[in-house]
Amino acid sequence: MARARRPEILEHVWTQWRLKSGKEIRNLFRKHVEISNEAAKLNGYPDMGAYWLRAYETPTFKEDVEELWQQIKPLYDQLHAYVRRALREHYGKELVSAKGPIPVHLLGNMWAQNWGNIMNLMTPFPEKSYVDVTAALKNQ
Repeated sequence: MARARRPEILEHVWTQWRLKSGKEIRNLFRKHVEISNEAAKLNGYPDMGAYWLRAYETPTFKEDVEELWQQIKPLYDQLHAYVRRALREHYGKELVSAKGPIPVHLLGNMWAQNWGNIMNLMTPFPEKSYVDVTAALKNQ
């Protein structure tokens, strides 16, 4: 998926992965969640989510994260729109709408959490070299 650009192949691979892996692990995952929650309760927590949150040093961690998200969401929305537009220009309006979600199979990653594989489609000035941000900050 990292280098493929044919949308029909990307969609097929993404869909088949979900159909195969989802059916195979669905019940195992449910059992894992059940056992994890039981273990958390044995350790004095209402569920595994509460157990994971124990490591953070503030009792308002979830609220703090939500507040941070609200602060960066406008930037995220702009980046999302920029990427959607770049993909729309590359794949066409039939595949990528002007508004709304980006088709996940076009993002170059099975889980869509890393968009680096489609960087060449999004780079605003492809003829320019990349700036090494670390070196630039050290030089300041």
